[in-house]
Amino acid sequence: MDQFPQPGYPKTVVPGKKLPSRRLIGSLPRTDLHPINVAAWSKTAIGPPSGNLQYIRQTLSAAEYVVRVCQCCPMGRDEIAVQLVDEGNSESAVRFLFEWVSDGEDEARRYLAAHAEPDGTSLIAASGSGAVGYAAIVWESNYAGFRSRGIPLVHQIAVGEPWRRRGIATLLMDAAEHLARGRGIATLGITVGLFDEYGPAQRMYGQRGYIPDGRGACRGQCPLRKGMQVSMDHDLIIWLTKDLVS
Repeated sequence: MDQFPQPGYPKTVVPGKKLPSRRLIGSLPRTDLHPINVAAWSKTAIGPPSGNLQYIRQTLSAAEYVVRVCQCCPMGRDEIAVQLVDEGNSESAVRFLFEWVSDGEDEARRYLAAHAEPDGTSLIAASGSGAVGYAAIVWESNYAGFRSRGIPLVHQIAVGEPWRRRGIATLLMDAAEHLARGRGIATLGITVGLFDEYGPAQRMYGQRGYIPDGRGACRGQCPLRKGMQVSMDHDLIIWLTKDLVS
């Protein structure tokens, strides 16, 4: 499988497929980098009152928003809690990455470590004691078009196959965007694949206000030129950005 330096560009998980492996570095996240105690917040978690979500987003800090507003979101008979990954839930995140994203447990641990503060942030969507979704942000992308403009990259959005089409990706994106706003970030970036399996992601990102960055379709970070012949695979992407201020 292809190897890409991290942090590069994200992959959206498609049914029945794991993602290409990546070259990863780092160690497991330290608890002192995550001051919010998710377990403590869960005891007093609140859901967004009808018609008042914008007020809550403005008055809660970014971290409080993730662990409080996203803590109780009914999905049928289940409840989904979006949580910052810390020492208390990192094993759930590793298990999810091993099952749906990475090629092995060691790679899952390296991936999680590479997306820990201060270089990145990881989130999970939890149901009970297990993770059913995962999102990662890289605060400084290695894509020059984003890095030069101070645009962080949503490097991963993944939802386990049995839990798809229940709004979990939307919850993870809500939390990621709010964390970025809490850091004073004006623009957030993401990528999406080109072929049909990425259709739902393309639609979701468009509905959320993400637009192409103007470089056209790319293989990784390299724009495709007229007349080039390429295979339609997971490496063909479009870089997207969203204005978080307006």
